[in-house]
Amino acid sequence: IYMERTMDVVNRLTKNPELRTIFTYCWGDYGTPPSRSNFHMQALLNRHFSSGGGAYPVGGASEIAYNIIPVIEAAGGKVLVRANVTGIIQKGHKVGGVRVVKGSETHDIL
Repeated sequence: IYMERTMDVVNRLTKNPELRTIFTYCWGDYGTPPSRSNFHMQALLNRHFSSGGGAYPVGGASEIAYNIIPVIEAAGGKVLVRANVTGIIQKGHKVGGVRVVKGSETHDIL
C-alpha cells in the first residue's frame, strides 16, 4: 500500500468525493498532487497532524503577522496595512521599491 499512489488508495477506500477530499486535503504541504504522490508521504503527514504535530495560533493566523511587526520595525522596516501603492521606484533597470500613501503621508519603501 505504501508504494501506491495516494489517489489509488483513497479511491479504493471510498466513492464519496467529499471524503476523498478530506483524506487528501493537505497534499499541498508536500507539493505533489494525490494522483502522482506516494501514499506513504500522505500517511506520514496525516500521522504527524493527528499526533499533535499541527498547530494553529491562539487568536487566529493574523497573530503571526501582528507579532512579527516589532521584529520588522526593530530591523528598520515599516509595516503599513491597507496602504495604496502609487508608484514603482526604479534603480537602474530593476525595481528598488514602491511608493505608498497611507492616510496623508507618502512613504518610499525601498
